[in-house]
Amino acid sequence: GERLERVVRQAAAAALPAILELSDVRSHGDAAIVFEQILRAAPGYKLQDIAPKVLGDSYKTVYLRPRYTHRSYRDHDGTVQREIEVVHQNFSEFPKEKKIVLIMQDTVASGRSGEVSINATLEQCQRSGCRIEKWILYGFISEYGLDALYPIANSNDISMFAFAMGNLTALSTNNYDM
Repeated sequence: GERLERVVRQAAAAALPAILELSDVRSHGDAAIVFEQILRAAPGYKLQDIAPKVLGDSYKTVYLRPRYTHRSYRDHDGTVQREIEVVHQNFSEFPKEKKIVLIMQDTVASGRSGEVSINATLEQCQRSGCRIEKWILYGFISEYGLDALYPIANSNDISMFAFAMGNLTALSTNNYDM
């Protein structure tokens, strides 16, 4: 409810300046700051509410909605339950021919949502002549999910920074994002 929303917004207000400092991101540097809003958990983490106060208008926002292709009530062990697709994407604010600092808010449990979302963004980079220089994760993050995403960053020569709310969690023990 409203109380939780206030607490999350306070956490975001404290986190965003620290994230930018620890990741060595400057709001008027040579790289464009892009918030990748994964339309499930991302809006709930509230960095987008704080960004105008911290960054002014020196950032862009893109939107993606990943969705699992099969329902799997109480059956999370098969591979079909891990199939996920991007059913909506809006890259209308994505820059052209820039280095990118990508800030992704999400609950990173299995890493599957992050994987399909970063792959869609990498495809957009190819179309627009951009290169992701830094990939910043913020939210509840599991060690399993982080281990799944790191090779993607590494194989694309992207510096990855992860800012977990609390400790690295055990969110993906059921092969799902929660």
